[in-house]
Formats: sequence, C-alpha cells, structure tokens
Amino acid sequence: MGATTTRVLTGLALLTLTACTACTGRSDTADPTPPPQSATTATPTPPSPTPTPTPPSTRPVMPDAAAAHTKAGAKAFMAYFWRVVNYAETTGDVKALKSTFVKGCGACEGGLAGIRAIYRNGGHVTGGQGTVVAGAVLLSYAGPFVLADLKVTLKTSSQRVDYPGTVKDSVRPGAVVHDMFHLSATDGDAWRVAQFEVIG
Repeated sequence: MGATTTRVLTGLALLTLTACTACTGRSDTADPTPPPQSATTATPTPPSPTPTPTPPSTRPVMPDAAAAHTKAGAKAFMAYFWRVVNYAETTGDVKALKSTFVKGCGACEGGLAGIRAIYRNGGHVTGGQGTVVAGAVLLSYAGPFVLADLKVTLKTSSQRVDYPGTVKDSVRPGAVVHDMFHLSATDGDAWRVAQFEVIG
C-alpha cells in the first residue's frame, strides 16, 4: 500500500489499509558502497532488529464478536479489519479486504487497487504489518443504519515493496499514526468501513 494507505489502512493503510502511492512510489536512495576494511579492524555488532508482527498465513475469518452493533463490536471489527489488511498486503489476496468496506470509500479502494497492481506486475510486499488499538467509540443511528466513529492508534513495522525487473524497490520505515475510522452497518449486516482519515 501507499504512504498514506499503508500507514493507515498504511492501505491499507489497511493495509500499512493507505491513497495509494506504493504502486508508483520509488526509492532513489541506493545503499552506499562500504569502505574497504582493514584486516585488523574490528567488526561492530549490528543492533538487534525490532520484532515484527507475524503476518497471517491464512485468510482471516471475522469473529462473532465483530458482528455486534455495539462499541465492543466496532472495536472487534477494527481488529479484524487490520488482520485482513495485513493478510492482503502479504499475499496479494484482496477478496476478504474487498468485503470490509463500502463502495465509495476512496482510501479503501485506493489501497486495494495498489495491492492488486503490485502483485499483478510480479512484485510483492514484505513487512508493513499493522497493530491497532481502538480508542474512543461513538455510536449513532440514522434510519436503518448504525454508525460508529472510532479513534484508532496504528503501529506499523517497516515495509519493502519489491518491484519486478530493474525498478528500484520502495522502502518505508515503521510509524505510529492516529486515525479516525467511520463504520456503518444495518440490521443483519456486518460492520463496513465507510471512510477514514489521518488525524495525527
């Protein structure tokens, strides 16, 4: 996903969900050639890498708790949504992701299109896994619709988008962002993301 979608969606970014610049973004910074080392020069010990969330290996299934039209249900859906984003970014399988948002969610559609473009052209995504904490939830009602506004804190790991051929890969550091997600649902239907934006 792109810088915005990957860090939010990120494409996501929820997908990092996300709208999509990863499919066209480029990193023009090449690794410098290291200077020759003397035989007597001590080799420094590299720092330990930051642990990265393990990407899901199978398509996530929405838990029953995420179907409840309550504050707790909205939070459970948000956790499920990011598991789906992580899975889609890692595998290129966007079927489950497509079912988590309503038509017209521009950031969601941009992230999904970005993932499709990367994998369709022979690329793949490594990292960028998002861990989400849903904070305050506000429920409201409009006719047959139940609406939920969620303030979300999202932490993503570093991400590399590997492009095919000689095109330079795109590398982005991990980040912590704060987003506002707007969900909607009707009786007998599951939550869907209607829109989201970065708020800090």
